[in-house]
Amino acid sequence: MEEIGWDVIQQVFSQTVKEAGISDYTLQQKIFSNIKKELTCQIEESLGRNVEKMTREDLKDIIRKAIDKVENQHATPEVI
Repeated sequence: MEEIGWDVIQQVFSQTVKEAGISDYTLQQKIFSNIKKELTCQIEESLGRNVEKMTREDLKDIIRKAIDKVENQHATPEVI
């Protein structure tokens, strides 16, 4: 299992955001802010026991959840 560093986080983030088709910089910043919050929560949860190493797939899941959260916040309902 590969240990995740900030360079890997940035690489996976860039790739995942690109795959999601998100090019708006402000939106990317909001997503990254959500990712930092989620990573902080996971680190805090792991204190006091063996620290679990995160895989790239774990990281991608966190990024996808952050993308979904931001997209849902910015979704505008259709006017009929």
